[in-house]
Amino acid sequence: MKSAALPWYQQVVWLFKAGPTEWHPGVFPAGKVTLALLPLAVLGFPVAAARRPVWAAAPLAGFGFLLVWPVKWPQYLMLVLLPLAICAAHAPATIVALVRRLRRGSPARETAT
Repeated sequence: MKSAALPWYQQVVWLFKAGPTEWHPGVFPAGKVTLALLPLAVLGFPVAAARRPVWAAAPLAGFGFLLVWPVKWPQYLMLVLLPLAICAAHAPATIVALVRRLRRGSPARETAT
């Protein structure tokens, strides 16, 4: 991103920063939700990949495109926001599956006699 003088990872920065919330304070009340989007999407990614592989491949392809092609506007993130939101929607299923696996795998506590 030499022409815009931005680092190559600027798209990830914009994903966490929610630029429009800074430019127009008070207009976008849900702007801080973007802070949780990427961690929840990473958490829900395995379930999304198992249930709908297209929704798991879309954010990877989109981020690959955005990190390679030097874009200089945060609006290009629209390419990956929907697939990330779909993956994030699967995060509760991942947590439930993890809790069930831990309950099944944990040995029963023995009572001391």
